[in-house]
Amino acid sequence: MKQPADPVRIKFELAGDQIDRLQNLLTQSGQLAGPSHLETRKAVYYDTRDACLRESGYSLRQLSGNSPKLQLVTAANSAAYRYFETVRWQHNAGPQQVVPEEISPELLPSELALPVKHVLRPIFTVEAEQRIHALAQGNSRIEIVITEGIIQSSGRTASFGEAQFWLKAGRAEDLFSLVLGIDETVPLRFSFHTEAGRGYALIESRKRKHSKRKPVKLEADMSSAAAFRIIAHQCLHQVVANEPMMCARDAEALHQVRIGLRRLKTALWLFAPLCTDAQIQTIKTEIRWFGELLGPARDADAFLSEVIFPLRRRYRDDPGLISLQRTYSAQRTKLYDHISQAANSARFRAILLDIAAWIETGRWAMNRAGEATASRNRPIGEFAEEELTRLRKKLKKKGNDLAELPPAERHKLRLHVKKMRYTVEFFLSLFPGKKKSKRALLASLKSLQSALGGANDIAVRTGLKEEIITEKKSRATALKLQHRAFAAGLIIGHQQAKIEPTIKQAERAYKDCLDTKPFWIQGEAKKSSSSSGERSTTLVAPASAPAD
Repeated sequence: MKQPADPVRIKFELAGDQIDRLQNLLTQSGQLAGPSHLETRKAVYYDTRDACLRESGYSLRQLSGNSPKLQLVTAANSAAYRYFETVRWQHNAGPQQVVPEEISPELLPSELALPVKHVLRPIFTVEAEQRIHALAQGNSRIEIVITEGIIQSSGRTASFGEAQFWLKAGRAEDLFSLVLGIDETVPLRFSFHTEAGRGYALIESRKRKHSKRKPVKLEADMSSAAAFRIIAHQCLHQVVANEPMMCARDAEALHQVRIGLRRLKTALWLFAPLCTDAQIQTIKTEIRWFGELLGPARDADAFLSEVIFPLRRRYRDDPGLISLQRTYSAQRTKLYDHISQAANSARFRAILLDIAAWIETGRWAMNRAGEATASRNRPIGEFAEEELTRLRKKLKKKGNDLAELPPAERHKLRLHVKKMRYTVEFFLSLFPGKKKSKRALLASLKSLQSALGGANDIAVRTGLKEEIITEKKSRATALKLQHRAFAAGLIIGHQQAKIEPTIKQAERAYKDCLDTKPFWIQGEAKKSSSSSGERSTTLVAPASAPAD
């Protein structure tokens, strides 16, 4: 049985009775390859008073047991189901544990000499029981580690439960098949927490917050297929990490979920020459389903925060605005309730699991057609330079005479700007240096996207008069309708006053985009083959762009 070159590991959160249910399911499955066994572990984590280690991206822990060890760990990456800690350095402490006074900078790797110039001290402890099961699935061997743990720090405690699925030998398809089967009985949600992350959250008494995109780290000589997997995992992680807070009605978390979905759609569009199997259409359909659920709630959030609340501060006692705030706030609550129900559905869990499985094991990666194989194997550095050049040329063409564009064309331009911005973010790490150009381009793209989005919102909101003054007849009164009509006038006036400065902002940002030198062009000798603004004929252009 072949050992995977890069073993796939998946981690899920377990809460309530899910640990017992999963234990029982595995015991009764008939797939156990041997007796399960129990391990206990205790770890003490250290840092300085000003958290030098954490700020440097490290955690230092001492594992107790028969052979105590000091370990320096980092988060492996931020993929949705690969959020594990990697041991970067280890020191065997001998039969006795190392006391804090003995953990000096000289003992640690030289790279930490500067960050750890202050005294290290214990900051939290983790005690955990791990039940380890070995299973056979198809021709594969899979290990499942079910953990129940308690974190303690300064009299505060937090418990956690999780399950790690580790493909020890065999095929990733068998691992995902097992996971999908278990999810039918024990609902599984991806975990993106590390042990150290849980501990720091406890000592800082932090509430869960929204999570923005993580930097994508690529190397120019890696294959386009490998780069796509990293990018797609990062996009999926942004959705997974923000889903709990979104369900708690956090507006920014919902916004980040939408961005994650849009970034994923952009990745599918960008790498369409690679993603050539039939399943991609199903994935796009499911992404569209959930994205369309989020749109009205995001619109309600933006309408309240950008229009109603500012007007309420100016016209504090206006009855029409008070009525509208109540109406749209109640509507927002219903929309978030609907989203929460959908996010807790088997369909949504299946979307996440299916996308994760497809990224790893989809037929797109096994298409032996010459063109598909060439696209997958092409160095990502070459592909990135060509795509960025193509997108920039299309931006120049689409944004010409921006102020004169009708709303529908401005909307198309906005979609293109969004795709270009996400693509730039995907590929930043491929082109070292030129930090000033990178910052300038991203800032101008962000400003242009914001301005075009604002113009689109203004066009929509100025057409809301009929909706605003309409009320169910059984509840309407002439005075109430009069108040709401006055409020509608305030809103339309408020929005119309913004259109001219918004368009001017878009024009300035568009000019700044074109004035910024392309940081991906390494020299005059390297010319992109996409001089016309279209993809090279060696790659198959996607049939359509993302819808939003």
